[in-house]
Amino acid sequence: MEEIYYEKNGNHIGPIKIKDLTNHTIYYETLVWHEEIKDWTKAKNIVELTPYLKVMPPPVPSLKKLNKENNFDLSYNKDKNALFTGIILLIIPGLLTIANKVIFENQNPSQVLTSILFITSILIRIFVRLWVVSIAREQNRNTTKWGYYALAIPSITLIVIALANKIKTKEGTNLNVKIIYV
Repeated sequence: MEEIYYEKNGNHIGPIKIKDLTNHTIYYETLVWHEEIKDWTKAKNIVELTPYLKVMPPPVPSLKKLNKENNFDLSYNKDKNALFTGIILLIIPGLLTIANKVIFENQNPSQVLTSILFITSILIRIFVRLWVVSIAREQNRNTTKWGYYALAIPSITLIVIALANKIKTKEGTNLNVKIIYV
């Protein structure tokens, strides 16, 4: 065996003299062929080629994956109670609408019931806002922005923040430091 052919990007290259293989990049998994063998085989199966073979580097990780690993604390345990509560709060208005139509078929609901629902809605928004701000603080996120989101669309905000990852901070820094002026 003096000459070989090898596969590169679906094409065969060669014939190449074995002594000239130092000018070519052939990996252990590269397919090769020479006159003494019937079918193409991996270069690692031909002992004479071993000194010329190179190790194939592992695949390059995606930039998105690297950024996620670098920016987020993947050991953070997400708040499952917030997710569950957000989903329930998303379902409740639909159920109340259906119940309202069934209970008060052709009548107008009383003003007392409407007032109770309005006050309950405000209390839920305040409670959810406090909860979301607390979670945002734990995750090193902008608490003001998340607080406004929670007042506008409480159930969706609660679900989104419950699914979010904690942002890593540089060592020795805290994004939520409060400055008190005396």
